[in-house]
Order: sequence, then structure tokens, then C-alpha cells
Amino acid sequence: MKNLKMTSLMMTKYGNINETLEFQKVSIPTISPKQILIKTKAASFNPLDYKIIRGDFKSVRKIDFPKGIGRDVSGIVEKIGPGVENFKVGDNVFSRISEEHVGTMAEYVVSNESDVSLMPSNLNFIESASIPLAGLTVYQSLVDIAKLSAEENILIYAGSGGVGTIAIQLSKHLGAYVTATTSTNNVDMVKSLGADKVIDYKKQSFVDDNLKYDVVYDTLGGQHTVDSF
Repeated sequence: MKNLKMTSLMMTKYGNINETLEFQKVSIPTISPKQILIKTKAASFNPLDYKIIRGDFKSVRKIDFPKGIGRDVSGIVEKIGPGVENFKVGDNVFSRISEEHVGTMAEYVVSNESDVSLMPSNLNFIESASIPLAGLTVYQSLVDIAKLSAEENILIYAGSGGVGTIAIQLSKHLGAYVTATTSTNNVDMVKSLGADKVIDYKKQSFVDDNLKYDVVYDTLGGQHTVDSF
């Protein structure tokens, strides 16, 4: 596929998301021995993406425009490097690609084999593409950092969000007692995910109960962080 072109959504500058993105023709990426070329079926935006577009992180890492966008992808293995051992052409896969390969809003995506998983048979491409970055965020937070364990009490903010929905399910899988906050419209949905207690923040503040938690998963920041302590 060398020198062949594909369509990719590219960032052209910092600013408003409606003014900074455009579709461009770029070269289909080549792969190294331990990499996989994925034919994209679905990709997802995360808050990280629009914050990067807005320029929130340019003091940390500047972008050379134009630049691809998107870190989550699901699709079909198009090609594998000679060192790839666990995948074959035609496999349905999903991935949170590494930062050097950012650009999943494209017809083809390259990913390191170590960043790829086979797609669960009970999920479709769209569902699978929504999981990697949010799922890894939750796993790293609750398992690697907080070391959440059975019988511990955890408070999860924004239980109906992408991170929150996964955090509830993983916390229950680990055996924790889960309290989650959400708005009135999403109370039933959050309960269905396994939350033991749901606080409708439209009607009540979590501080009203004056309860203590072993872990507070704060994805909101600001005053919520102060109140958490």
C-alpha cells in the first residue's frame, strides 16, 4: 500500500472544533514488524481530543499541523507485520493506539500489536470503539492507582458518562460498594449498571449524607475535588 492515499480527518490549527478540522488525502501508513494495519470501521472522540484542538496542552506539547485526530478505533485487520503473533488478517479488533500514531479518524490506522485486542463477540464496532481510552483510564485509576478491593466503598461522580459507566461496572466486578452521582434522567440507567446507591445531584448533594468513602473517583475537578476531601 506504499504511496497509496486515504482520507483522514486532520487538525489544521488550534481553535474551535468547527473551524479547525478538515478531510485531507494522506498516505496510507506503513507498518513495522510488530505493528498492525487496521481498516477502520468506527472511531471515537474523547474530551482529550477537543481539548487538544482547543490548544489546552500546547504549552506541554506543540503540534505540527496538519495532524491526525482520534485515539480509539475498531476495525478489521488489513495487514500484519512479520513479527505479529496474536492476530491475523481479517480479525475484528479494537485499540487505543499509541500517541505517535494518533489519527483514528481515517480509513486506515496503524497500531502496535501490544495496543490491540480482539473485539468481544457481544459488541459491535461502534460500541467497541467507545471503550479503549475510557476503559484504560478507569482501569489504571481504580486498579493500578487506587487499588480498589472488595468491600471498599467508592463514590463515582458522573456515573452516566463514558468513564463513569465503566467505573461502576469495574468497581462492582472488584466487589466494591458503589455510590454514583448522576442527573435525574439517568438514575435508572446508572442503577442498571450495578450502582448500589445513586445520588441525583439535581436534588441532593453527596456531601449531605456526610458519609466517608475509601475511594472517590473525581472526574469533574474544581469544587468537587475540594468537597471530596
